Amino acid sequence: METPTEKDIEARLLDFLSNLPNTDTVNSRQALVIYTELQRLNNKIDWQGNSLNFFTGLLNLLACEGQVSLHKFLVKLAQSPWVGPDRQENLATLSNAIASFTPERWNKAFTSGDLDIQETIKRFRTTTVQEQRIVGSKYIPDLYFPRLRTEASFKRFLESDTTCFLVVAKAGRGKTNLMCRIVEELQDQRPILFLSGRVEPKDSDGILKHIAGRLAACRRERSRNRTNS
Repeated sequence: METPTEKDIEARLLDFLSNLPNTDTVNSRQALVIYTELQRLNNKIDWQGNSLNFFTGLLNLLACEGQVSLHKFLVKLAQSPWVGPDRQENLATLSNAIASFTPERWNKAFTSGDLDIQETIKRFRTTTVQEQRIVGSKYIPDLYFPRLRTEASFKRFLESDTTCFLVVAKAGRGKTNLMCRIVEELQDQRPILFLSGRVEPKDSDGILKHIAGRLAACRRERSRNRTNS
């Protein structure tokens, strides 16, 4: 496991934590909090929802307390039954990175600032390109047949308060081509995350974990590219 930087530590922590076994019930989460001696946060923790939401909230609370609190939590977690021998090395890498951060690097990693929307758009675009490779050659831009009514409906959807736009059609009618064209037209204007439906989730949180994993992998790749350059 490569040493994390302030640019990708948060995403990698969430990726690691959300994939821990036996953390999908309130009782198991409460047991983890007791083991890691975080009972002081009981009234602030959101115990419901999926594992990704739970650990996102917990990580934010610890980050607000500071670098020492987060590092202590990771050290205790490494000794817990939730982290077996196969995960201890990865957790140690994350924990050591947290401990080594200077105040400046800590602030860059965990202190909220203004959203860099262009950086977000770039990160999503890189992830989307990787996902489109799964689709393969199903989308050929020069051979695309416009779906004017559907495309117009989608643009109205983006301007509305609606949160879901569902496209239903028989196989071979162009659903994938439509999605690829929409991504192609909008990915420079806003964050667009394209995920292939061929990746089957293993549990109820599978889609959220897949999204988190793809974004974390993208951040690692961008960090590696910066280092090499």
